[in-house]
Amino acid sequence: MTDFLYDMTFPLFIALIGEIASRAAEAWTAGRGFGVFFAGLFSMPVAAGAFIAAALTVLIAALLVPMAALLGFGSGKWMFTLGAAILLAAVWALSRAVGALLRRVPVRDSDILDYSSAARAGLDLVGFKGKWMGELFRLGFNVPRGFIISGTVFEKWTEAEGLRKEILRIEGTEDAEEKIVEIFKGVRPPRGFVRKLKKELRALRGGRIIARSSFPGEDGRTASMAGVFESLSAGRGADEALAAIIRVWASYYCARAVAAADNAGASRASFRLPVIVQKKIVHEIFLVGCSANYMNGFMEETVVSYEAADGLEGVIVRNAFTGAERTESGPATHPVDPAALSALEDAMARMEALFGRPAQMEAGLLNGNLYFYQARPLTGFQPVETLVNSFIVDIADFPPSTLTRDLFDLPDGMSRRMSAKLAPLGMPRGETLFAEHKGRFYLKYNSVRACLNPHNTARAKASARALAPAAAESARIFSGRGFKRRLSLLDARLKAAARDEDCSVRYLKNSVLLPLFRLQLDLFETSDMLAGRRAAFLARALADKRDALAAAAGINIAPPDSPWKKMIQAAARVDPADAAQVDAFRAEYGHWGNPEAEVAAPRLADDPAPWLSARGGAGDAGDAGARGGAADSSQQRVERALKEKWSGNFVNAGLLVLRFMLRRQRETMAARERARDCLNRAVFEIRKRALASEFGADSFHMTIDEMSRGGLRDWEIARRKEEHEKRLSESAGAVVHIPEPEAAAGAADGELRGLGVGSETARGRALVAGGRLPDLGGDMPVLIVGRPDGVYGAAVGRISALVIERGSPLSHLVLLAREASIPVLIGVEGAMSKVKNGDDATVDAGKGVLRIG
Repeated sequence: MTDFLYDMTFPLFIALIGEIASRAAEAWTAGRGFGVFFAGLFSMPVAAGAFIAAALTVLIAALLVPMAALLGFGSGKWMFTLGAAILLAAVWALSRAVGALLRRVPVRDSDILDYSSAARAGLDLVGFKGKWMGELFRLGFNVPRGFIISGTVFEKWTEAEGLRKEILRIEGTEDAEEKIVEIFKGVRPPRGFVRKLKKELRALRGGRIIARSSFPGEDGRTASMAGVFESLSAGRGADEALAAIIRVWASYYCARAVAAADNAGASRASFRLPVIVQKKIVHEIFLVGCSANYMNGFMEETVVSYEAADGLEGVIVRNAFTGAERTESGPATHPVDPAALSALEDAMARMEALFGRPAQMEAGLLNGNLYFYQARPLTGFQPVETLVNSFIVDIADFPPSTLTRDLFDLPDGMSRRMSAKLAPLGMPRGETLFAEHKGRFYLKYNSVRACLNPHNTARAKASARALAPAAAESARIFSGRGFKRRLSLLDARLKAAARDEDCSVRYLKNSVLLPLFRLQLDLFETSDMLAGRRAAFLARALADKRDALAAAAGINIAPPDSPWKKMIQAAARVDPADAAQVDAFRAEYGHWGNPEAEVAAPRLADDPAPWLSARGGAGDAGDAGARGGAADSSQQRVERALKEKWSGNFVNAGLLVLRFMLRRQRETMAARERARDCLNRAVFEIRKRALASEFGADSFHMTIDEMSRGGLRDWEIARRKEEHEKRLSESAGAVVHIPEPEAAAGAADGELRGLGVGSETARGRALVAGGRLPDLGGDMPVLIVGRPDGVYGAAVGRISALVIERGSPLSHLVLLAREASIPVLIGVEGAMSKVKNGDDATVDAGKGVLRIG
């Protein structure tokens, strides 16, 4: 029993310590010295657990073992179990005490809150926008200096002066905003508020400010009310700032705000109206990004709209898997730095994990620095069905033959393995994970988006319900012996099977091939996980050293003894005219082929001539060495930056963590390459036995059971061969949408084309608006505007479609329309002049067409 307790307690103890340490690191805002180190280290729960467990175990042993010896109880595993139990109880009590302390933070009665307080304050005090601002700050994003005027300030002011009834009497009227501003000019603000406001304004260190709304019903998970309320620039003097804040408060009661609140179903009864005050930054380029393409419903695409200071604007769409980038509008060459785009995409992915749905963010670029102004859930988004083979692209990116499908249990076996990995991360039971398209097997991306998001995965693994998977994952990351032992066992089993001529294909499948396949998946996951942890640590540690952080991407983690590299180098040394050298090369490396996991594909042993004719192999190896030298130089730059950061400390903790991570990642990558080579040898052995059978090459188009029953009829074999050849000739991309999008046709008579947002179709009479909101009537017209001005926000609930002549698909007005499932067309050239009031108009957003008549 003692041994069982010991074996069970240790991994749970490690994982629990790591969880508590990770929570503590999040509560501690990292920014300087050892704070950065510990925050980065604790982003890996196992590292934190191992670090703390080692120190506390030594301490417990030092206290308990001598005491036990005096009392005659002995020592060993019994004493360790007792010590672990005491530590678990102490950690549990400490976590409860820390939680209670955090809950007692005095933010409820504060007039002004900083960002760190906003992340844990109630929505009635800071609103959704203020809360997300606090989360951005907590996650380490570059947020402009500022603070949040608590919702209690407006409530106390109106209560003390008896203004509530008067405000409610005039809300929603055409001049409500101006009247409320006049009301507040004649009353004094709450005691002490102006003094606190002056103090916070001085902390912004000069320059102008921006006062922005943070209505509790705004930027929520179901409705955004984006762009409805005022955002005003002002000087940093208290009088100017207070006037801007009052104007923002007054905008809550104007006609368009009341209409937008009604459309969104948000309550206006609350008198707690927070306001965000930030230092104004005159950016070079303003960016609005979405972590999913809500114009067409593709979740694997990100959309970024930019507007430069010189008036240049456009929309960039990037595919997360293919790497393809296109411009939906604007010039073909955009002015946004690729590094800034990547940073924005990473930020959107992290916020998407926080929201549990696609995210929209606003940011500004100045002198290479990216400042984040806002984040909100992307409401109104409607995803389309998507197949993505990204998870198995390096394993089965080809139409497999019948025998290969049977060997790897495609797709059912793959679905079971994926389900087992994703179930602890929230994957619903019975979810369909794979589908077949043109003979290839694709992962249903929309079904597992939340689970595959690396930031969301990290959050799920730090939760209590994922404690056991986190402990198992921790053991994989920090102990390579398990991988090495599994690989050595399977390698020995494969060599024994290769010497046994009577060894069956079924044995090779069940005892060698499938275990190797599972091992390779585990190694892929672990190496990627280590890469993510290393990147997270360096991002925190080198946040103020952007050059070193950029160099970190060039650190060489490739194993130097990869079997693939050895084969390429050996091919460069072989003389194709020397039969002995060719035979030796074929015997050593003949199991390689492309595609590698397809048993029906030719192997290098069949014809080594194409490999040996490429005599530039040695030069390639030299180039690889030169690249390795450059990568080593990148590592040296990062290490120098870490040495500078911890130059005054006795132990350079950051350097130790980096070297440990790199060593473990290289070891995992080396094991992954050896497993890949072993898998190729297993496929090669199965191929040899299939060709040596009575069916020859026809066996590639049978299952193992069909071969054991005596094969198939000739016409069945011919049909399967024909189907396989057809699949091989078809092209299938890395991303496939269901149904596949139709090719866009040219504009017909009576049609105007634009960029469609959504897939709906709507019909109604055309109503052309010339800068002011016209009388909409009661028949749900198609509203046609020149620019997406906020004045049209009040019309969203009373129109059937929206057509914009010139503007961004990520504008506030478009976002409001999508929340109401209204189809939108953008960039419809000549819409304001070619369409007349009363025309019969049909908007087809899916095809991007406006039909007149």
